[in-house]
Amino acid sequence: MKKILLLLMLLPLTMFGQKEYSETATKLFEEGNVAYRAGQHDVALGLYEQCLAAEPQYVEAIVNISAVKFDQKNYVKSLDFARKAYGIEKVQYAIFSQLGKSYYMNNYFDSAVFFLERIKVFQKLSDEENYFLAAGRVKTNDFVGARKLAERLVEKAPENSDYLSLRGNVYYGLGEYEKAITDYNMALKQEPNNLYIYSNIANANLKLDRPDAALGFIDKGIQAAEGRDKVAFLILKGNYYQSVGDLDNAEKLYDEAYAIDNTNPNILVNQAGVLIDRENYQSALEKCNLAIEKNVQLMEAYYNRGIANEMLRNVEQACADWEEAFILGSEKAEKFLNSPTCNE
Repeated sequence: MKKILLLLMLLPLTMFGQKEYSETATKLFEEGNVAYRAGQHDVALGLYEQCLAAEPQYVEAIVNISAVKFDQKNYVKSLDFARKAYGIEKVQYAIFSQLGKSYYMNNYFDSAVFFLERIKVFQKLSDEENYFLAAGRVKTNDFVGARKLAERLVEKAPENSDYLSLRGNVYYGLGEYEKAITDYNMALKQEPNNLYIYSNIANANLKLDRPDAALGFIDKGIQAAEGRDKVAFLILKGNYYQSVGDLDNAEKLYDEAYAIDNTNPNILVNQAGVLIDRENYQSALEKCNLAIEKNVQLMEAYYNRGIANEMLRNVEQACADWEEAFILGSEKAEKFLNSPTCNE
């Protein structure tokens, strides 16, 4: 579930070298900046576009169009314009900043981290940029690298729910689940009924083997969520029932989730888990195959398919599945790979 960011998006106004532009283009650019600062985004956009009509290589205007698109939550276009600016000028702070944020919002987390790191060549990162850098590191599983950034942000603004949630995510990734829950609860005080926070508190409690504590937040999420947002909570509640051995209710919840979103491969993996518990290995195998068709990088699908294949006496295929799961990051798969099953 993607969190809605509440941070202020600042227009990059850093000057770029000593480029010479026409008086007409410069006047339009400056008028665009005035409109942007006044919150008149559509007016600003029109003026920047007129500026580019006069000077197609006016890189500041291109970056600022990216910033406007970002503020309008049109992250695809924001990235398009940031990349266009980068094609003209490759060593400017404002372009790196806009690229980093735009890549992040388009789920290209490695690229986001790369460009945000490059800002350091020019100057210290802003709080906003540090937020995106830390969040990008979390998304790329660099929790150690994200920790100091997240902790400094919370020190500067201890009631900022975005910063608290971010630090909670860092602690969660480091296995410090109690600390994560503390941060999530503090964030929840600032943003009651935040679905993202409900989900994270539930997951942390499940990690601590406290399914009953998780259930309360899962139910709150189910009541508050609609459409595909509801799917994550249905899966979580299904996980709860599966953890206590109630396979019938787990299956019902996974089926309800799949009826809402039949493109979600994670639901198929969870359905396969129930089928494995029921010893229906062939059906579990088929569910995993469907999940992998939808997402070839889904670690859990290979892991579960390995179990199903082993129980169906497809030992060679089982070991191949666990090897793929291990490559994708599964520690549990490594145990199977080192077992006699895969080493006879």
